[in-house]
Amino acid sequence: LTDALSKASQTYDEIATIVMEQPKNDWHYLMECNLEYKGILACFPDILATHKGAVDKLKECDKLISTSKMSVQEKQAITTRVSVMSYVIQAEANHFHYGRIYDYRQAMKVFLAEQIGFYQKV
Repeated sequence: LTDALSKASQTYDEIATIVMEQPKNDWHYLMECNLEYKGILACFPDILATHKGAVDKLKECDKLISTSKMSVQEKQAITTRVSVMSYVIQAEANHFHYGRIYDYRQAMKVFLAEQIGFYQKV
C-alpha cells in the first residue's frame, strides 16, 4: 500500500510539472500573437483620423474654389493625393486581414497540436 501511494504521489508530481511547463509551449505563443495584433490595431485609429482630416480638407477646398482662393487644378492635385491615401489605407487593411487570418491559423494549429501532446502526456 505504501509503495502504491508513493508511486501515485510521484505520478501526481510529474503531472504537476507537465501542467506547470505547458503554457510556454502553447499559451505563450498564442498570447504573443494576440499582443502583436493589439499593438498593430492600436495604430489604426490614428491612421483613420489622419485620413478623415485629409477628406475634411478636401471638402474645404470646394469652399475655397467658390471664393476663388484655390484653383481647380490645385483641388484636383489634392483629390489625387487623398484618393491615393484612401487606396493605401484600403490595401493595408486588406493586407492586415489576410495576415491576421494566416497568423491566427498558424497560432491555433500550434496551440491545438501542443494541447493534444499535453493531454497525451498526462
